[in-house]
Amino acid sequence: MNKRLEEKILAEIRKRVIEKDLELQEKNEDEIIREANIEVLTELTNLSKKEVEEIAKVVRSEVKLEADKNRKKTIYLSIAASFVILIFLIIFWPEAPLKEVLVEDSFTDNTYGWDIFDKYKYKKTIQNGFYIFEPNVEGWCYWDDINIEFPENYDVYVNSLWKHGKFDSYGFTLHQNSDNYCAFQIKADGTAFYGKVVETKWVYEGSWKSKKANSSEMKKPNTQLVKVRAGNFSYYVNNNIVEEGNLGLNISGIGLRACGQQQVAFDNLKIINVDNDEIVFEESFETPSSKWAPSEKMIKQTYFENGEYIFRTNGDDCMWSISSKHIISNNCEITLSSTWLSGEMANYGLMILQDNLNYISCEFKNDGNIRLVKSENGEYTDIQDYVKTKFISNGSLKHRQKAILKNGLLEYFIDDEFVQSISLDGINPSKIGLRVCEKQTVAFDNLSITTFE
Repeated sequence: MNKRLEEKILAEIRKRVIEKDLELQEKNEDEIIREANIEVLTELTNLSKKEVEEIAKVVRSEVKLEADKNRKKTIYLSIAASFVILIFLIIFWPEAPLKEVLVEDSFTDNTYGWDIFDKYKYKKTIQNGFYIFEPNVEGWCYWDDINIEFPENYDVYVNSLWKHGKFDSYGFTLHQNSDNYCAFQIKADGTAFYGKVVETKWVYEGSWKSKKANSSEMKKPNTQLVKVRAGNFSYYVNNNIVEEGNLGLNISGIGLRACGQQQVAFDNLKIINVDNDEIVFEESFETPSSKWAPSEKMIKQTYFENGEYIFRTNGDDCMWSISSKHIISNNCEITLSSTWLSGEMANYGLMILQDNLNYISCEFKNDGNIRLVKSENGEYTDIQDYVKTKFISNGSLKHRQKAILKNGLLEYFIDDEFVQSISLDGINPSKIGLRVCEKQTVAFDNLSITTFE
């Protein structure tokens, strides 16, 4: 054994032996003193030693009993005092901050005034016997065309009804291909027009002729008619001649078309071979031909459905919706459930806003990457690194985002797991936003706001 360790052990043994010996000595001394007292009292009195010992025994018992009573009394007093103090603390001690529920938004309706968007470049839909065109970009035209084998001599009839919007051009085209076509157009102000495009450039643009079509005030449909005979054409609107000329193209198809920002409903398109009165093609849009290709180019759209606020985006940047009635402060907790439904991998989630230029964005991706971003006066001043988490979305998984605003910080959680924090410095929170970026669809539901005040 190590010599130093052995010396340490022996020293500890000596220490404990001496302590035990002192204890025994003190006990023996107490016994000697008590015995001496008995002997002295026996000699000084007429009592026997046994009688003195009996008296000593009684006295000793009485003194111990009184000491026990005093000790119990002290304990009872201590308990009573503690109880009084406890009652005092319950009544007068300042209450700890409690959470007070301010808002529970189930998204069953738009009680809290979320933004409703229906912004799109165009919509082309077939419904109730009409092919409805809704272009929504000034200066742009959208169409749908089908290929047809035309005879040498034919008539083309197109019926349409203008619904609402700008007085921009709409009608149909006879085309060789998408770069070469003749356009037969009308407007809701009652004017009509013919033009020709070769290799994507207008080579002929006739003037707009007034009082040819039914205007919007008349609320009547228009019938456009083009008669083609051996390459030459005559263009009519409601039997009013608009223009005559030579097509100058090998026509192989027809297209319906609308421009600008308006809604137009087409029906009863018909092409007749005038040499034998046979119908080359007819479309009432009651049971439409599969050759048509209805479609839409949406930018952003929001709507309520089955207790969810659906947010669809189709752009290259971020878009958000703000509630007009959800008011927050820098001392609250916000929870929001959401489900990524479809689209590309891009940011979405909760926003804490002062206004549209000053905010903190809680950015969640469907691959589980999460971060916080701060914008001040429209400039990003704090872009945190993405944190890779296990919270991956597959189109049906619901995740709960939580933001705790307290002590000048925003702490961000997903499904109660802490992710990141960011300073509220420079942001005075007052509003909540729901943010979706680029091309994806997200369903938001079950928003709650609580306060610590």
